[in-house]
Amino acid sequence: MQTKLINYRETAKFNLWAKYFTDASNKDTWGNATQSAIIAYKYSSPGQYHLASITGSKNMRKYELLAPSMLDKIGFSFGELLKIGVKKMLDGNYKDWDALMERLGYFEGKDAIQQNNQYNQFNFEEIGQAIAQSRKERGLAY
Repeated sequence: MQTKLINYRETAKFNLWAKYFTDASNKDTWGNATQSAIIAYKYSSPGQYHLASITGSKNMRKYELLAPSMLDKIGFSFGELLKIGVKKMLDGNYKDWDALMERLGYFEGKDAIQQNNQYNQFNFEEIGQAIAQSRKERGLAY
């Protein structure tokens, strides 16, 4: 869920970056914030790659928060959106509202990325024995 609403200003370069970033026909820039920044902001030298990555990262954040910021400016704050959701729920149809809230980043989608941490515990004695056996089978010194 979004915690901080920041006022962003759209610029011509940001809009150009967004055009490259969302252009599915361009395999180099589609979904790649850094490559989109290199082209949109005309970064050319290899030393500017780091700057492009920072610009792309900031633009990603701006891109993510742009819709909620604009809604807040025109009077549809989170509270107002919840009122709409409650009314839709009472009417029996709020699926479209739920999808809107997911799109705005207020709710996590059903397909949200889950991070699964897998911790492996190795028995190094068994690994050592397996390596020694493998070396012996291959005729190597062990």
